[in-house]
Amino acid sequence: MNKILYLAPSGTGKSTSLRNLNPSATAIVNIDKKALPLRGWRSLYKTERDSTGKVDWGLTNYIEVEDPHTVLKVLHAWEAQEWVKTIVIDTITHMVTYDYMNNAIGKDFKAYQAMGKNFYNVIEFVRDSKKDIVVMGHIDRKINEMGDVIWDIKVQGNMIKDLVPASYFTTVVVGEILREKGKSPRYVVRTQGEGNDPAKSPAAFGPSEEVETALQLYEPNDVKLIMDKLDAFETI
Repeated sequence: MNKILYLAPSGTGKSTSLRNLNPSATAIVNIDKKALPLRGWRSLYKTERDSTGKVDWGLTNYIEVEDPHTVLKVLHAWEAQEWVKTIVIDTITHMVTYDYMNNAIGKDFKAYQAMGKNFYNVIEFVRDSKKDIVVMGHIDRKINEMGDVIWDIKVQGNMIKDLVPASYFTTVVVGEILREKGKSPRYVVRTQGEGNDPAKSPAAFGPSEEVETALQLYEPNDVKLIMDKLDAFETI
């Protein structure tokens, strides 16, 4: 199963990258609670309820929740549904921010520890899930005092930042906009690190002892394309 961490600054196409996923096999937990930038998305992604008002998980492929405990319940509900092949968490950053603002700010260190545990529980689910998982997160491009470009994951507090376990993901991509003179901007993801970010993708030695990679250095911001390439690489 593919575990993809998709990190990108705002406005670089994270949610748009979901455009080619099959709604009949995809479930999205929209933690940011913003409209998806996909044409006709409200007819494709819905929260369905039964006669008692409870969510019908057999028919629901979209839900808006922020609280990490509820997020985890949603994830487990979809894990039990055979029709769900891909689960999208959009974004893990907002979940942490919500938890911080509502349960930790102004409180003692135990509250921060609880916030860290809530975050870790969701990441543990990702690790153990039998589904393809795409976790979206915000990241900032900054220049440090030495003039080097650094990528900073946008979360509240260093404790949570240190918990972001890139090792739980087979693939970590960083969204960027490539601008070339005289050409339209290209919305892409970078799949290999530059030494200051966690970007990575699977690689292996080929017959000629040259390293073969599942993904090109830059790929279109298309989660379906990326997953197809990762699946094809696994079968070689």
